[in-house]
Amino acid sequence: MQENNIYKIVQIIDVLDAGGAEKVLITLSNLLHKHGHKVTVITTVRKGIIANQLQEGIEIKELNRKHKWHLKSMQQLVQWCKHADIVHVHSAHNLRFLFVAAAFFGLRKKIFFHEHFGNIDVDKSVHWHQKIIFPKVVFIAVSKSLYQWALENLKLKKENTFLLENIIIKLPIEKIEKIDTDKKHLVMVSNFRPPKNIEFAIELMKFLPSHFHLTILGQPAYTEYLTSIINQIEENSLQHKVTIEHNCSNVQSILPKFDMAIHTANTESGPLALIEYMAQQIPFITYNTGEVVQQIKPHLGELVMNDFDISNWVKKLLAIIENDNSALKEKLKTTFEEFYSEEAYYEKCMAIYKTALKNKKA
Repeated sequence: MQENNIYKIVQIIDVLDAGGAEKVLITLSNLLHKHGHKVTVITTVRKGIIANQLQEGIEIKELNRKHKWHLKSMQQLVQWCKHADIVHVHSAHNLRFLFVAAAFFGLRKKIFFHEHFGNIDVDKSVHWHQKIIFPKVVFIAVSKSLYQWALENLKLKKENTFLLENIIIKLPIEKIEKIDTDKKHLVMVSNFRPPKNIEFAIELMKFLPSHFHLTILGQPAYTEYLTSIINQIEENSLQHKVTIEHNCSNVQSILPKFDMAIHTANTESGPLALIEYMAQQIPFITYNTGEVVQQIKPHLGELVMNDFDISNWVKKLLAIIENDNSALKEKLKTTFEEFYSEEAYYEKCMAIYKTALKNKKA
């Protein structure tokens, strides 16, 4: 173990593409590096499109595993982890790979597992592999729902179960021009997965005036779902009102181009997108789900929708976008600063590391 609580930390994920878990890894790695820790990021598949957002000085190692249970890759992963003080893995499929590798090749390290599962409010099931693996790791939940699920459904020990709510680091953005002034431009940051409920956003566009346009920024995580959304756009002749973009790796940098944002997911753990909107003071409306919504609702309750009634969404959206939003933008700024301080996040993470390492058994 390093002196003065300066650790050698390995962060593990499959690929750094644009997604919530990936953004959390980058945020956390950059903060740890900023505070003097030696951080190595291991991607089990490939680097990915947002790997360049890691600060200079953070080592990136690509495992390039050939298939799901590639033994040679497992052996290499264990070798890379052996000299670390902290082994911190993100998302359950990566934990399974690391857990099997550790068993085969003798990695005797406490494993910190960061769970980002976003569907916990509708899927509280416990799988056989979770019963075997999760009690043997330090469990870090990104939401209270996940934290309670781990304690109540999985019966994890409280001393090895922690809550670390997501943040993002606000990026300084130079003033940029709006896309055009003749239209009202909406943005939706969402990878294409069924729980994101993007079909509701498309339905919403049918009932908004003709000068409204929606841009969806997200990766095609589920190609069948993406295809269904494209078909929905075409069937409703909304090609002129909806644009899909897959290649935006730095969302914050372009948010100021838009007038307003929407978030229509029916179940979430975060979502990070709402924090990004607040960071850049973009007004938004969101469905009432996820840890972020619970945090901000006492301050920004007027932005939270409790149903999926189209008429309610249209009414709320028009009321916000057609009025002066200077006071609302100030509330977005102060709420972001109150809840998403990077220093507080760093201290919480370090407290988890220190507490768990003091325990003899995970």
